[in-house]
Amino acid sequence: MMMLKRISGELPMIVVMVLFIVVLPFASVFSQDDGYSGEPIWIYDSDLYVSHVEIADLNQDGTDDVIAGEYSSDYYGEPSIVFALNGETGDTLWTYQLQDGVRSMTIGDLNNDGIMDVIAGASYHSTNTPDGRVHAINGETGIALWTYYIGATIDGVTIADLNGDDYVDVAAASFDD
Repeated sequence: MMMLKRISGELPMIVVMVLFIVVLPFASVFSQDDGYSGEPIWIYDSDLYVSHVEIADLNQDGTDDVIAGEYSSDYYGEPSIVFALNGETGDTLWTYQLQDGVRSMTIGDLNNDGIMDVIAGASYHSTNTPDGRVHAINGETGIALWTYYIGATIDGVTIADLNGDDYVDVAAASFDD
């Protein structure tokens, strides 16, 4: 998975790349200073596969940060993590634990504080600790705003003002494992 987005307001463009490597999964941020170098700005080693990545300025420092979700805990017997990384340094801003792998993820300002929050849909097929929930995570703190149990794998999440009340709503798609 690769996402192209300008991480800072200045040139050059920054490329966020997530590699799915069983032996050494990691997320990297690459610079495009000269358009060709591709030199890493920083690398973050993750414990599991990184399945989703989003970009938003969570710490309000003017530089976009990286939000990533891990998948799947079933093979490793440990929880999956949604983690936020400082866009400049790669340092961890916060982590949020799910019982099973992150199957879908998006961002949006759910609590109207001007900072993007994270909506993560969790898998439900783990034999160890199935999750099957939609998790709304505060983008600034990494603390749960709310969770909603569906009892199936959440394969897609999105946000929009569905009922016209000027507040964003969360829609989730799931399937029964």
